[in-house]
Amino acid sequence: MDRYTSTKGTPIAVDRSCVDDNEAQLRRLRDRVDAAEAADRAVAGITDTLLALNERTGLLINPLRAEHRQEHVDELERVLRSAG
Repeated sequence: MDRYTSTKGTPIAVDRSCVDDNEAQLRRLRDRVDAAEAADRAVAGITDTLLALNERTGLLINPLRAEHRQEHVDELERVLRSAG
C-alpha cells in the first residue's frame, strides 16, 4: 500500500495495483484517441471519387466521423451508468 494525502490533509492508503490498473486503462484510452484522430485525418483526405465509390458500394467507410464518435460516447455512457 502506498500512502497519499487527501485534499483535506488526511493520510490515505492506496492499493498500488488499483493505481497501476487505472494508469494502464488511461494509456489504452490514449492509444484509442490517437487512432481515432488518425482515422479522422485519413477520412478528411478521401477524394470525391473515392467517396462516390464508397457511397455506391454501401458506405464501407463512414465519412461522418462525428456520428461514429457518438457511438463510442454512447457506449461509454452506458458502461459508466451500469458501473455507477
